[in-house]
Amino acid sequence: MIVLDNIETRCRFFRQRLFGWWPHNSRAFAWRELSSMYELLIAELLLRRTNAPAAHSVYLEFLQNYPTTDSFSRARAKDLKQLVGRLGLHWRAQNVVELAQHLRVSSSGIPDTLEGLSELPGVGPYVARAVLVNCGKLRAVPVDANVVRVVCRFFGLQVNDSLRRNKRFQTLADSLLGNVQAREFNYALLDFASSICRSRLPRCANCPLATHCCFARIPDSVCEKQNREPRSAKRHGKVG
Repeated sequence: MIVLDNIETRCRFFRQRLFGWWPHNSRAFAWRELSSMYELLIAELLLRRTNAPAAHSVYLEFLQNYPTTDSFSRARAKDLKQLVGRLGLHWRAQNVVELAQHLRVSSSGIPDTLEGLSELPGVGPYVARAVLVNCGKLRAVPVDANVVRVVCRFFGLQVNDSLRRNKRFQTLADSLLGNVQAREFNYALLDFASSICRSRLPRCANCPLATHCCFARIPDSVCEKQNREPRSAKRHGKVG
C-alpha cells in the first residue's frame, strides 16, 4: 500500500537517484540523437518486443534505405518485410508495410498529436506516446512492461500487465517526472530497467533506489517473488 502523503517525497527520491545513476550508465543509440518524428516512429516500431541492441542495426539500415517519410512511403512491401522481418514478429513487418501504404495515399504526413499518431496502422497509444515524448511534444512517461515492473517494485504494487492501460497507474508514473525533461527521464528509466531492475535476476545489490524500494527492502512484500542476483555479484565502489 502506498502512503499517499509520502508519494511526492518518494517520487523526488526516485528521480534524484535515477539521474545520479544514469550519466554513468546510459546507453547510446542512434535514435536518441536529435531525431525527426519519422525517425523516432520507425525506432519505436522496431523496438516493440525487441531489445534495443538488436533493433539498432536494423534501424540504421532502414534509415539508410529510407531516409525520409517520402522514400519510406514508396518502398516496396517485399523489401520492407525482408528488412524488418530480421527482427522477428511477422505482424510487425506487416504493420510497417501498412504504415508505408497509408502514408503513400495520405496528404497530411505523420500527425503530431497523440490521437492522430495512435490511429496510424500498427502504432497505437504506447508508440504514439513514446514518439511524442522523445521529440519533446509531450510531457508524460510512456508506460510499457518495463515501466510497470520498475514502478510496481518501487512502490510495492502487484505487477500486472493490464496496468499499461490503467489511467491511475499512468498518473502515478507521470508523477515521477517532476520538472525534468520527459525525454531524458524516459531514456534513463529504460536503461535502468534493462541493466538493474531486470525482469529476471534484478540487481538489487547494485540498485541506487534500494533503500526506499519495496521489492528490495521487503522480501515478502506484495511485489512478485523473483530470485535476485546474488549479493556476491555486487560490484565494488559507488554506483552512479
